[in-house]
Amino acid sequence: QLPDVEVVNAPDKNPVSGKMITMIEQNLKNGRQTILLLNRRGYQPFIYCDHCGSTLQCPRCSVTLHFHKPDQLVCHYCSMTIPYQGKCIQCGKPARAAGTGVQRLEEFLGSRFPEARLERVDTDTSRGGKNLQDCLQRFFNGELDILMGTQMIAKGLDAPNVTLVGVLQADQGLLLSDYRAQERTFSLLMQVAGRAGRGNFKGQVLLEALNPSHPIIQQASAQDYDAFYNEELALRKATWYPPFCRLVRMLVRSPDAEYAEKKIDEL
Repeated sequence: QLPDVEVVNAPDKNPVSGKMITMIEQNLKNGRQTILLLNRRGYQPFIYCDHCGSTLQCPRCSVTLHFHKPDQLVCHYCSMTIPYQGKCIQCGKPARAAGTGVQRLEEFLGSRFPEARLERVDTDTSRGGKNLQDCLQRFFNGELDILMGTQMIAKGLDAPNVTLVGVLQADQGLLLSDYRAQERTFSLLMQVAGRAGRGNFKGQVLLEALNPSHPIIQQASAQDYDAFYNEELALRKATWYPPFCRLVRMLVRSPDAEYAEKKIDEL
């Protein structure tokens, strides 16, 4: 039996919406389990400086650094870490963090539901496979009320007592500059939605999105695979992307940046 899916606006300040809080409260009262997906590691994903206007980026690969508690800036691309003391690494003035990662979600829910048994699953907590398996086993055994995490929890979990699945920032994957972004977002939402209501009780899914009216979010909420497939295929054909063509990736490496750039221009 397919779960009921609802879409709401993502909250402006709190990590989760009032609607999500209410549904979690009711699920806890009913003795059921909840899965919350937030596909964003760390505590807050953006660090910026009001003084010089810079966004803190990795000095190696220019990717935006993420704040991880207790006091680190982490590059999610090359894994470089930099100590963080609340100051801009460019000008030394006070910097500010913004946004919500799964660490902040864990902190918020721990404060909001102090009696609930909750656990976070992401690559930071599951460096060893045993840690992940132990956590999942406790969830299957009913020793946890709320399991939250990144896409690691989106598929393969068959827990019959899970009747609520919440997805935070459900449309963030659509912002990626990748022609597969819509396909991957739809697939992820369908996978995690399928965790709800696998037992004898009706499942519920709540999607929080910045743009609830986006076609991908609407198709996911309707669980309409045909509509997604037909529209995505038409878009791929119109923009000449696979499966209507083949893409070639060329990588040029050299210790001399100018030489590498010259060779790229020649190609």
